[in-house]
Amino acid sequence: MSYLLQLFQRDSILKFFFLQMLVAILLLADGYVLVTLANRYGVFLALAAAGATAIPALFVILNSVDTILARIRQRIRDGEYPAWEYTSLFGVLLSGFLWLIPGFFTDCLGLVAFISPMRNMLGWLIVRRLGPHLKHVYEYLKLEGFE
Repeated sequence: MSYLLQLFQRDSILKFFFLQMLVAILLLADGYVLVTLANRYGVFLALAAAGATAIPALFVILNSVDTILARIRQRIRDGEYPAWEYTSLFGVLLSGFLWLIPGFFTDCLGLVAFISPMRNMLGWLIVRRLGPHLKHVYEYLKLEGFE
């Protein structure tokens, strides 16, 4: 319900459009790099290179997510709140999102975002906004046994 109420607030609408502009700028930058490489090396080679980066990225991201989820399970079993693991998980998910979008510019951003200090900073920004919800998730996972 509170998310629906945000549709009637000017600040929320403005944030939404700025986020949309950021995504559009990223896609335009990717398009520019792709067109430049296609002119230089050929369309098929440029498209193949842009798409091929997703395969190793997928394995790296999934391995990292599995490791972090195992640490979250362990912390919950120990009765501890996994704040640091939440931060790391959301940082990896954000970097994975960027890394898996086809394009060279977003691949570079995703790779930079995957580096630990940047990942933790980006994850902290997300966790800060989701803090109360993550406490509910923690309680639910604690009750469920997180299997």
